[in-house]
Amino acid sequence: MEHRAFTSKADGIITEIRTQTGVFLVPTGQTVITKDIEQFEAIWDTGASNTAVSSKVINQLGSKLITFRPVNTGNGLVNAPVHLLNIMLPNNVIVPNVRVTELQNLNSCHVLIGMDIISQGDFAITHASGKACFSFRMPSHKPIDFVPESNLHNLKLKRATTKTPRPKRKKH
Repeated sequence: MEHRAFTSKADGIITEIRTQTGVFLVPTGQTVITKDIEQFEAIWDTGASNTAVSSKVINQLGSKLITFRPVNTGNGLVNAPVHLLNIMLPNNVIVPNVRVTELQNLNSCHVLIGMDIISQGDFAITHASGKACFSFRMPSHKPIDFVPESNLHNLKLKRATTKTPRPKRKKH
């Protein structure tokens, strides 16, 4: 399987992850031309179980309803429409056949990337030197584990701070 990935960088610390994200209908035997895919602003939300799109996206694409699902929102439990769409993340990372929930209003964006997509890959955010770096790859390639590197750093730090000077040898 081909690996796909993208990285987004920003000056300073970020408090939310936003990307431009393409949304398109599931083609039936057609070739997808990625430059023609409609782009919408998306927020990545690890607290959302499923990906959601605004009613504007659904209306603009002319998507057909496939079912309903109960969804907990900030306004309580709603029985939300579900549509089958393709999601194109930055750098042409395509997630096909996503069952997206349609929500009337997603506040300041039109797509909410949920754990149904995030869990298909590797997701990392760093803030080294006060600059944000967000990276995502699909499929998951290998574990990202910061503990061994941190332990090694701390061991080196401990050794450097606990070194005592060696006593000088006496000359005979």
